[in-house]
Amino acid sequence: MPTKVKIVEYGEQAKVKIVSYGETMKVIPVEYGEQMKVKIVEYGEDFKVKIVRDTSVCFITTACTKAMGLSDNCLELNILRTFRDRYIKTLPNGDEIIYEYYEVAPQIVSKINKADNQQQVYVNLYERLVSTIKLIRQGKDDEAFRNYLRMFNELKQKYLES
Repeated sequence: MPTKVKIVEYGEQAKVKIVSYGETMKVIPVEYGEQMKVKIVEYGEDFKVKIVRDTSVCFITTACTKAMGLSDNCLELNILRTFRDRYIKTLPNGDEIIYEYYEVAPQIVSKINKADNQQQVYVNLYERLVSTIKLIRQGKDDEAFRNYLRMFNELKQKYLES
């Protein structure tokens, strides 16, 4: 049985509480619903773990930047991650939006990856992401959010509801 933990603090190192114990651990941060692999760093009643992204799960923005030959630490992804934490997370339903994204995005990426034109799809999506990033950099957070949400909803409709 895998170890189950509850996230107490989230960051590069997450502070967690043990819920049940097993040989391996996968963590689902409460805020995002994103599955993460973890390494124990400090053990106690609360123990700290280093979060290591589960590379078997791929998200839309990451897939787009990979298609463009960019790293996981590129400017575009950092801007979007900061936007998620600074703006989307503070919305009244921000946690639900983020949770849905982390639940649905890997399914969308999986469907795109099976398409014959996957590279072109990712290039087109990347161009849309760049327009969202421009809005973020101009301080137009509401418009950037609507732009990104519209893209996400179109992808859900095209790849999951059809």
